[in-house]
This record gives sequence, structure tokens and C-alpha cells, in this order.
Amino acid sequence: MASTEEFETLRERASEGLDEEDVISLYVGLVREDRQDAYYFANDVDEEDLQEMAVRQLSMLTRVLASQSELDVEEVTELAAEHAQDLDLGP
Repeated sequence: MASTEEFETLRERASEGLDEEDVISLYVGLVREDRQDAYYFANDVDEEDLQEMAVRQLSMLTRVLASQSELDVEEVTELAAEHAQDLDLGP
């Protein structure tokens, strides 16, 4: 299991990725058994393009999760929306 320090290292490496080539958006997330999840979402886009980047990231993750499970995209989306409403994304 990844430690907080390992996640911080991964987050820093991912953030540095925004400085490379044509990378404009990234998401790094850890899901833990104790529900003390960690995530990092960074973008190098104008504020008006932020929604598009968030949707692209969400779409990619949704497709991957659906292809790795017995659920289709719509089922993954519905479950994710339900869980998102319950998340406490405090600092």
C-alpha cells in the first residue's frame, strides 16, 4: 500500500509532467481501504477550458473502469455520480 510520502512523490512527479511536451491535464488518485483517499488534479489550461479537461479526465477514467469490470459505461457513471455526492473532499 502506498504511503503518504509515496503519494506526495507521485503527485510531484505528475505535476512536473505538466512542464513536459504537450501535457495539459493530469489526475492522480489513490483509493484506500480506510477511505482516506488522496487525489491530485492539475491543469495547464485557461479557466474556460477547465470544464472540458475535467470531463475528458472523467471520461477516460469511466471508460477504463467499465472495461475492467462487469459494468457498462452508463452503470459506472450512475454509481460514480451517487458516490460523488457522498464524498467529503475537504482539505
